[in-house]
Amino acid sequence: MPRVEYRGLVGGLNNRLAASEIHQSEAQDLLNVDFYDRDIRQRPGYLRLNATQDTSGLVSMGLFEFNRKDGTRKRIAKFGTRFVTFDGVGGVNTIDATLKTAVDATGQARFASGDNRCVIANRGDNWVYDATTFRRVGVAAPGTAPALAAGAVGNPNGAYEVKFRFRASTTGAEGPTTAESTITVTSDIIAITVAAADITALDGYYDTVAIYISPPSDANFYRHTTVTTAGPHNYDRTDAALQALTKDNYSSEPIGVLTGMKSVVYLHGRAFWANDGTNPSRLYFSEVNQPDLVLTSSFITVDAEHHGAITALAVLFDQVVIFKESAIYL
Repeated sequence: MPRVEYRGLVGGLNNRLAASEIHQSEAQDLLNVDFYDRDIRQRPGYLRLNATQDTSGLVSMGLFEFNRKDGTRKRIAKFGTRFVTFDGVGGVNTIDATLKTAVDATGQARFASGDNRCVIANRGDNWVYDATTFRRVGVAAPGTAPALAAGAVGNPNGAYEVKFRFRASTTGAEGPTTAESTITVTSDIIAITVAAADITALDGYYDTVAIYISPPSDANFYRHTTVTTAGPHNYDRTDAALQALTKDNYSSEPIGVLTGMKSVVYLHGRAFWANDGTNPSRLYFSEVNQPDLVLTSSFITVDAEHHGAITALAVLFDQVVIFKESAIYL
């Protein structure tokens, strides 16, 4: 279409005459324009945000901008199996960096923010991002149950049970336990082997493997030690070791693992998660100021017998709004 420039559009609009009959100071129609004071400017229309095309072949599946207390902001987009940032380093329309790879690609990401963090409901995996580090919401149990063997002399005799948990040394938060392993010994120490894969799984938060032991004639488990290396770690079964063992009871509730989440909001220091396909009426909530820590009991069931599954979450009037298929709850 040819571009027509008007200079001095003092005649205004004239839609009564044919285009060939109107004065050069008149316009027959005005489309795709905005009025600015006395100026008429072409309306911007649409613009591809990533002016440099993403060539990965991955599908764009979500975009969010969160503002931090220091005045900085972060734009995060999901492209298939990765999160990228548009931070303006290479220009506002340039993908500056890949923030996280190998994320679940089965659906759109949903974002919320608060307290300088962005929380992301991403179905198969869910994340908290603090503008520096991505942390998965929750933690699984170590992948390998303890391998036990007898060693040198020790006591008391009997059947010992051993479990592992991932543990955060800074806060004491722990994930679920492995299956327990049992060994019956009569005169030897116990060599407890931690798998190399479980040491590799440690990160900047869950940074140790906690070893828990249940001694003979005691149904409770007690923390023996925490380790950061693979291989055997001995428990010598002396009376002194047993006394030290029982001082640290296995009592803390483990952190759960959230999967299948399709909605998230952030309010009063907590992240609220929903749309778990296995438990469609559950609303999960995090610990205060720790949006990635959701205890295994930290959920409420919203009218499970009526109105279908939870479909979305929102924040309204300082409350969490819960949308189900045919009802809305506060």
